[in-house]
Amino acid sequence: MKTFKTILFAVLLAVSFSSQAQDLQTSVEKTETKTAPKWKADFYSYYYNFAGTEASSKDDAQYDFDDATLNMQLMSLQYQYSDKWTFQVMATYLDNYVETKMYGPGGLTVYKDRTTGMGDTVFSAFTPLYASAEALVLADVGVSVPTGDIDQKNEYYPQYHYAYNMQNGSGTYDAVTGLTALSFQGNTQLGSHLTGIFRNGRNANGYGLGNLFRADAWVDYNTKWGLTPRLVGYYKHKGAVRGEDQQYSPRGNSLVEFYYHDQINWDVSAALKYSQPVGPVALSAEVGAPLAQGSRNYDNVVVSTEYYGSLNVGGSF
Repeated sequence: MKTFKTILFAVLLAVSFSSQAQDLQTSVEKTETKTAPKWKADFYSYYYNFAGTEASSKDDAQYDFDDATLNMQLMSLQYQYSDKWTFQVMATYLDNYVETKMYGPGGLTVYKDRTTGMGDTVFSAFTPLYASAEALVLADVGVSVPTGDIDQKNEYYPQYHYAYNMQNGSGTYDAVTGLTALSFQGNTQLGSHLTGIFRNGRNANGYGLGNLFRADAWVDYNTKWGLTPRLVGYYKHKGAVRGEDQQYSPRGNSLVEFYYHDQINWDVSAALKYSQPVGPVALSAEVGAPLAQGSRNYDNVVVSTEYYGSLNVGGSF
């Protein structure tokens, strides 16, 4: 049984005002409370391009990756209930593609796999813990609802499911928490966001994804031309899968042992964002590429980000 491993980016909750690049980008709209719009809607389109850079180091699990991509469409709707509480619903549509190179007695075989569909949907609420002209601290809490399909079938072996990372959701109702800190220094914005996703039991296919913890940080410098040079980074720790999907492969198969151990990824990227208001609508685009990145997992296999891009259309009403 071949295995498929690609990076499904944890799209968590967009903190308060806007979600952009590296899963999180926050801006502040300074509007008088008495005239502030109650609703805010956003549409984001993300594209990530990956390439395999290190093959598995395990003698009994010889595989590598070639090209891989992630297209992700994200839709969010926010409602400001009061000065203290804002509620949000966020839905995603995923298109994952990966080319897996398997080495065996018959030589090299390349498999090209794609899964598409809705991801899990996150309902959240967030509240300011501290606010001033120079700084803002927000806390958020929510639940991830399992709207993503976990029965994606292997194109080459239809009697089997695709691997855990190629499924569109978790299959469980999961708790999501976060903490955001922003600092405003003239044209410079410093930001960070801590996120935890706590998995709840096992899904209908008999397994549960591991808890996920992520730290994001960014530095933005806003210019008068609408261009914002950015330095963004993240550190992600994904826990081991619990249980097993009998329609994928039992744990005794060495090719799936990867999923039963923690996985760590980190990245520091340079990016450039362009923003332009058009009446009540805000438009933005961003491109970025890693300056440094790394990972750690059981098989020591590495899939590296080559570049990413995003588009955003949003407005308040």
